[in-house]
Amino acid sequence: MAKTKKSELTLEELQAKKSKTQRGWVRFCAILLAVLLTVGIYGVASRGEPNVVKLRSGVVRTNTQTVVKQEPTVTPATTPDTNTSNTTTPPASDDEGGGILETIMNLLGGIDFSKITGMLDFNGLGVKVADGIDKAADSLLTLVDKIEGSITKKPVITHEAEEAEFAEGTNVGDAAVREAVVDLLNNATAKAAGGTYTLTRNSAYTNANGDALAEGEYGVSIGEATETVNSVLGAANQSLDTLVGAFNGVGDVQANVVNGAAEEVNENYLLMATQLKADDIAVTKANIVTGEYMFALKNVANPNRMADCGLTRMTNDYLVQNELAPLVAGLASTNNNAFSMVKLSDLEMNYTNIYVSFKVNPITGDLVNLSYTYASYGKFTVRTNTLQVVGAANTTTTATYSDFVY
Repeated sequence: MAKTKKSELTLEELQAKKSKTQRGWVRFCAILLAVLLTVGIYGVASRGEPNVVKLRSGVVRTNTQTVVKQEPTVTPATTPDTNTSNTTTPPASDDEGGGILETIMNLLGGIDFSKITGMLDFNGLGVKVADGIDKAADSLLTLVDKIEGSITKKPVITHEAEEAEFAEGTNVGDAAVREAVVDLLNNATAKAAGGTYTLTRNSAYTNANGDALAEGEYGVSIGEATETVNSVLGAANQSLDTLVGAFNGVGDVQANVVNGAAEEVNENYLLMATQLKADDIAVTKANIVTGEYMFALKNVANPNRMADCGLTRMTNDYLVQNELAPLVAGLASTNNNAFSMVKLSDLEMNYTNIYVSFKVNPITGDLVNLSYTYASYGKFTVRTNTLQVVGAANTTTTATYSDFVY
């Protein structure tokens, strides 16, 4: 019987597989180290004064909520019951680390660190157990991310990027033409990115069809609770649209960039030295005589800073959860106790209809102008002191770079 021929992976597929395996082991080691540190904290804090760390009875961990069970008064039985325990299997976790990490969360969820005031500070990691921290879960997850980031020297990847095909009906084009176009753009942006130019960017909320919002429509929706939350935020002259728009980049930006920098402009909006590959693009226009080109990029979900897909090899103008989380924390400043703490616990982004157009000087190859446009759909989960909301928003974004000085 003939042996089945084993399919061979391309070099890129092998590198991606190796990279994913390495990140998995790094995450495992970070979790293990964080657990050891946390258990060590618990052990040290438990010595001496017995009430330094208090285990609260009747507390059950259920994902992101802590529910205190009401314990009715029961007359002691004369004969002890040998089967009085009621064990509930915790739900599976979506966090990296799977069931092991969720089990640890359940075991540590009732630990009260509030009495270890200012006693523990991991220098260099920026994690401090001090006043008001009574849930080990958040501290442990933060510590895991800090450890992983310090090992890899890169932002922690919350979600793996997933690249889809081009929009239906898109003609990919000749391979040689695609290779020539990306080489032309990569060389042109490498020369122009650190120079002087004008940046114009616009991002606006749209409805699910990508059309401009009608009067009275919200850009950000969290379902039936949208109006309720907006009424609370309104007391502080804020709204869901403005709060989410603050970190989503909604609005207009125009700036003169000098030597690749501009004050008070998000650095992710600046021109990037592209690293595109021929397979990233589908050429829709190529005019060698005028130097004008246009191409489409593949749709992508949850891009990260690993430059592992077409969008991330073309621009830095996309959202990453771990970079947004510090901006979201404390963003809503109101007198309402429900919003005195705000935490971005999940973000899922989808980028579609990504088109890039550019013009180069056909003689010198210098970049004359470049623009890109895309539609994005974001789903986010935000936790506050007393509630958790899941919201969504659709936006369209266009950015243009022009007036280059060489």
